[in-house]
Amino acid sequence: MRKCYVSKPGAAAKLNQVVAKQEPGMLSSLASVIGEPGQKALVDQGASVLTSLLGGKTFSALTGAVDQYAGIGGQGSKTLMGLLGPVVLGVLGRQQREKGLDASGLANLLTSQKSNVVSALPSGFTKYLGDTGILDDFGTAPKVTSLTPAASSSMVPWLLGGVLLLALGALLWHLNQRPLETASVPAAQYGTPEEAKAMLEKAVAAVKEDKTKALDMINKGEGGFKDRDLYVSCANASDGIVTAHPYLKGEQLQDIKGKKGYPLGKEKMQNATEGTVKEVTYWWPRPGTDKPLEKTQFYTKVGDQICGVGYYKE
Repeated sequence: MRKCYVSKPGAAAKLNQVVAKQEPGMLSSLASVIGEPGQKALVDQGASVLTSLLGGKTFSALTGAVDQYAGIGGQGSKTLMGLLGPVVLGVLGRQQREKGLDASGLANLLTSQKSNVVSALPSGFTKYLGDTGILDDFGTAPKVTSLTPAASSSMVPWLLGGVLLLALGALLWHLNQRPLETASVPAAQYGTPEEAKAMLEKAVAAVKEDKTKALDMINKGEGGFKDRDLYVSCANASDGIVTAHPYLKGEQLQDIKGKKGYPLGKEKMQNATEGTVKEVTYWWPRPGTDKPLEKTQFYTKVGDQICGVGYYKE
C-alpha cells in the first residue's frame, strides 16, 4: 500500500500554523452562514484549507469514500467536508488558544484521541478507504509519549478521523432529520480584542484578493465578517466615503465622531498606514443598543481602503 501524506515530515508544524490562523469566531458564526449566500464561500475556503493541509489526493479520497458510503454524490460530499473541516479546525484552534498549545502539544491532543476515532469509525465505511493509504497510520502508529519531529508526522490521521466522524454524524442527522448531538464550545457573549484583530486580518486578506467581493460580503455580514458585536467597516482612503458598514455605508468617514465627540474618522483618515495596525478609542453603542460604551478599534490601510474592527471594553 502506498505511503500517504501523513508520513511527510513537518506535518505537525503545518497543522499548527493552519489551526493558528482560524478565525476565533468561526464556530459561533457557522450556523448563520449555512443555507445563506455565504455558504459557498465557506465551503470553498474549508475545502481549500483541507486540500492544502492533507494534499489533493487525500482530500479526494476522503470525499470519494463519504460519497460511496452515503451515496450523496461527489459534490454533496465535497460540500459536507468543506463545511465540517472548518468546524474541526475551529475546535482545535480554541483548544490551542485556551491551553497555549504549540505544535507538539496540539499533536499530542490529537493522538490522545486515537482509540476514540478508530472505535467510532463504522466497519462498513473503512473498506472504502482500504486502497487510499489514509488509515495506514491508524494501525501502525505507536503510542505518543514525547513528540519529536520524526514522530510528529503521524498525528494528522486523527485530524482525518475527526473530519470523517463529523461528516458521518452530519449525514446521520440529515437522514434521520434530528439534531446532531456533538460537543459544543460556548462562545463568549461579546467579542474579544483577539477576535477583533483576527477578523481585521481576515478582512485585509479578503480585500487584497478581491475587493469588490470582500466589501459585498462585509456589507452582508457574510463569511465571518459579523460575529456578535464585532463587525468590519471600510472606507475609501482617497475621499473617505464609507464603503462597508452595518448602517453608515455612504457616509463620510472624516465626519464620523464618537458619541462623546472624538473625531475617530478624521484620525483614521490621517493615520491609516499600509501594513500597520493602529488603534483608536472612542465611545459608541453596542449593536442593538443606545448606551455609548468605550470601544477600541483596530484599523489599517489595505490598497485604497481603510478597514477596521472594534471591540467593546465592557
